[in-house]
Amino acid sequence: MVAALYRQWVPSPIEPMTHPEWYIQVSASERASYLSRAIVWEPRNIADLTPEQIRLGEPSALQLDQLISCTYLPKTHKELGGTTPKFECRDGNGETYRIKYGVKAHTSVSASRLLWALGFGAAISTPVRVICDGCPADPWKKLQAIQGQTTFNEAIVQEPKPGKEITLHGEEELGWSWAKDLPLVSEDKGGATRAQVDALKLIAVLLQHGDNKSAQQKVICRTQDYDSDHDSCRQPYMYIYDAGKTFGSDGLRVHPLDFERWRNKSVFKDPATCVGNLRQNAGNGKDGLMFPEISEAGRLFTAKLLREFTADRSRVTAMFAVAHFETADGRHSADDWADVFISKTREIINHPPCRK
Repeated sequence: MVAALYRQWVPSPIEPMTHPEWYIQVSASERASYLSRAIVWEPRNIADLTPEQIRLGEPSALQLDQLISCTYLPKTHKELGGTTPKFECRDGNGETYRIKYGVKAHTSVSASRLLWALGFGAAISTPVRVICDGCPADPWKKLQAIQGQTTFNEAIVQEPKPGKEITLHGEEELGWSWAKDLPLVSEDKGGATRAQVDALKLIAVLLQHGDNKSAQQKVICRTQDYDSDHDSCRQPYMYIYDAGKTFGSDGLRVHPLDFERWRNKSVFKDPATCVGNLRQNAGNGKDGLMFPEISEAGRLFTAKLLREFTADRSRVTAMFAVAHFETADGRHSADDWADVFISKTREIINHPPCRK
C-alpha cells in the first residue's frame, strides 16, 4: 500500500514527463477555468473530534510513530527535490519511502493536523522512526552511503492527497500561486466562497506559512471527482501541500518552529485593519501570500472554526504533542505552544470588524 502511494506522488526528474497518468494536462485557459471552480474547504464536525483523532490525523497506510527498517538509496538533491532535508530508502518488502527529517518534520505534522481538523486540505504527514542501513547521519548534506545503521527518531512520511494534479501540458509540480491563481476562484462558477478563501489565507497567517511559493500548494482532481471517459475533473480541489516552514516567523529568512518568534508575531499587521501579518520568503519570488487583506466574512468564518477547535484545549495540546515539539524545543512544552496558539486565535475572534 505504501509503495502504491509512493508511486503515485514521487515526481520524475527526467524530461519529458515519464508519468503523464499522474496528471490532467490542460491549456492555460482550461486550467484557469478549473481554478475558478476549485474548492478549498469542506464541512467538518469539529466539536466531535477527540484529542486522539487529532493525534491520528487524516487516515494513512502508516501507523503513528511506526518503525521503518530500510536500506539507503542515494539520491541527488535534484532527484529528491525541494530544500527540506530528506532521503529515500527501501524496506525488505521492496517498498520505497521518502523520509523527511529535521525541524520541518515536526511543524509539518502540527500544521497538517490543524488544516485537516478545520476542514482545509493538507498533505498527510505521519511521524515515524527509521532505522536506515547505509544512511549517513545527515543524508541531505552527505549523500554517500556508509557502513552501519543510522536511526532517525524524528522523521515523517508525507503523502499527498490521492488524485491527479491539474497542470499545464508537459509540466510537473506546477502548484498554485496565492497571488495569481487563488483570485481566480469564483463562487459564481462553483468554486469556494470569498469567506472560505479568506479563511485559508488567515490560517496561513496564523501558522506563519511564509514559504508559500507555488510549489508548496497543489490543485488536484481527487479520485471521486475524476471523469476517466473525458480525462476531466468535476470538482477541482486546492490545498496546502508543504507547510513545514511554520510556527515561527516569515521575512527575508523563514524561521520554522521558533517559539519566541511565533509568539511575538501578531496575526494582523495593524490592530485597526484586517491585513494579515505575513510576508512571503524573499527568496521565493513575488507570487505568494504577502500581507493579505481579510474580509469580515473571512474573519468570522475563521473565528467560528477556531472557536470550535479550541473549545476543548486538549485538542490543541494534542496537535503539538503528536508532532514531538517538546523534543525539538526542550524549553517549551506542548502546553506552552497551546497557550500561544489559543492567544493567537483570540486575536482573530476578538478583532474589530473588518471594513470589507
